[in-house]
Amino acid sequence: MEHGFSWIGAIPGLAPAIEPSVTATAVALLLIFLAWIARAELARAENPLVPGRRFTPRDLFEMITIFVESIAEGALGHHGRQYVPFLATFFVFILVSNLLGLIPGFNPPTGASERP
Repeated sequence: MEHGFSWIGAIPGLAPAIEPSVTATAVALLLIFLAWIARAELARAENPLVPGRRFTPRDLFEMITIFVESIAEGALGHHGRQYVPFLATFFVFILVSNLLGLIPGFNPPTGASERP
């Protein structure tokens, strides 16, 4: 399937075969930055168990964790909770990667790449 123009593909000297790797690295850096912000907000909170007044990356990560935890416990039983960090990491990475593909000029790293 032809995707047309890509912002990352426009980088001079970048081979089309490694474009998904560059996009995956950009997604990973974005998620690390958001996690850093969420961690800073959690450290600043007077009571970490009480949500803040506005929606923040901390709240987003808490919602995703609760969602993945409920799916893991439903599929794997009570012991599924120990796999939540592993499963949530994959879930968030794939979700953000595919949402990035909805922005014009970006191809998701999880999609099929064109080989020359």
